[in-house]
Amino acid sequence: MKEPTNLLEVFLGNWCVERQINTLGRTDGKASFTLFSAKSKNILKYEESGIFFNTSGKSFKVSQSLLFENITSKTSQESSWQVWKTAPVESLLHTLYFQSTGKDNFPKVAEDTHVCSKDSYNARFTIINPVNIEIYYKVLGPKKDYHSICVLKKIV
Repeated sequence: MKEPTNLLEVFLGNWCVERQINTLGRTDGKASFTLFSAKSKNILKYEESGIFFNTSGKSFKVSQSLLFENITSKTSQESSWQVWKTAPVESLLHTLYFQSTGKDNFPKVAEDTHVCSKDSYNARFTIINPVNIEIYYKVLGPKKDYHSICVLKKIV
């Protein structure tokens, strides 16, 4: 497999998803990053579907769709992305500025906080290598206090 030269190449493709939400349960599923349109080479559509298993033993289908827009400037050394929620209303969730934290190109890490009403979603995206991504969320609010860890493993 050819080593990707940018994050767009890393993201593109199919992924296995495992998400653990500490107090609620876990999700197992699949996800894909595809070009949003042939005209726009800088926007990727992320689609995820799976089964959520709650802590009381019940399970149900879950899904989500997001847009990842590459906003990296031609002169920048870092890769910059905006993550958009698409339904029920399009809204910006995160602006991510990935920094390399290792000797080589990986891992790359970006952090951002999204505030929605009285809740805050503190996110850390870690691209461990071209086939492993970890997304950590700490969610705090008047009625929310949990963290989740999502692991994406590329299907090659």
